[in-house]
Amino acid sequence: MLAKKTSMRARKAPLEPTGESPYTDARLIDIGLLEREQRHAASWRRAFFATIALCFVAMVIALFLATKDHTEAVVYKEDASGDIALVGLSSHARLASDAAVKHQLTVWLQAVRDIPGADDDLVNRNAQTALYMTASNSPAYTAYRNFILADNPKKLAKRGYRRTVSDVDVSRLADLTYRLSWRERLQLNGQNVPQSQANTGTVYLGGPPTVPSDPVVGQYNPAGVYIKDFDMNWSILKS
Repeated sequence: MLAKKTSMRARKAPLEPTGESPYTDARLIDIGLLEREQRHAASWRRAFFATIALCFVAMVIALFLATKDHTEAVVYKEDASGDIALVGLSSHARLASDAAVKHQLTVWLQAVRDIPGADDDLVNRNAQTALYMTASNSPAYTAYRNFILADNPKKLAKRGYRRTVSDVDVSRLADLTYRLSWRERLQLNGQNVPQSQANTGTVYLGGPPTVPSDPVVGQYNPAGVYIKDFDMNWSILKS
């Protein structure tokens, strides 16, 4: 009787650890894949929360800068007569004093009426001052534009005219209404031109004068006076 041969081929060792069922074995065998997936998910969560944190920080910075931009104001020093000079910046906006407003209206009147001879730089500065003190899209802007087209200081200077404003008096009639009175001296080629020297007018402001936050505007209009309308009896020289 022949003996039954026993197979001597090596059997594959089961993968460790061995569970109680094929399903348990499969779950334990794939534990490495599961851990990798968990690490991947954790890294995405960290990236997500880091992005949220950066967005929050950026929002806080933007809010801070916006608030700073709105509250920062140019500070000016004024003496008893209302003359003003740049000092620096402040973190709080403030209303201009009545003396500063009256001084600024005097500057506006001189900028509009003076004919400073052939000094183009001064003529240009006067024009900038008048524009920075005039409310945009207002009756004052239209009136100033029409006046400067008819009474152009550059053209009049080339014809030999020179006009100087003096003895300006500014009085407040109401919170946003001021009365101006002044005298003018007009010359043509160095000779005085007879004219009515006494002049009066009324200026209406567009709002409470507030020191501007823009230093460029502050160079021309440090009191933050914006004229929305005016009524003047001044003469016009046809340029």
